[in-house]
Amino acid sequence: MASKVVFLFMILAFCIKEVCGTDGLVFDRTRTKSGRDFYEAFLSRWQYPPGIEEVTLTVEEFTDPRWGTQVFILVNEEPIFRIILRPREEEIQLLAEEVAQALFKYLLDTYGLHQNSTKEFY
Repeated sequence: MASKVVFLFMILAFCIKEVCGTDGLVFDRTRTKSGRDFYEAFLSRWQYPPGIEEVTLTVEEFTDPRWGTQVFILVNEEPIFRIILRPREEEIQLLAEEVAQALFKYLLDTYGLHQNSTKEFY
């Protein structure tokens, strides 16, 4: 069943790219208000690096009584970042900006396309 869902998402991603010309998708798998706030703050700051195509991002949230709320950023289903999220709006906004910048640099470095980018996030 899970493989069918992944396959359908891959087909959907291909169709969206062909029709809309988008470089990638960002999926929301958050469960709480804090998680959703982080996702929206991250998404408002996020832009794919130039030349990076067919990369799918997922913002996935897990809650744990011991660790609290954890947010994972996955690139093509591989976990890249883990954040402990607290419900303070200012902290969520700062974390979203830091993660967007770090992920931008990570994708440039990983895909070998580091072009002395001076991309700034607002």
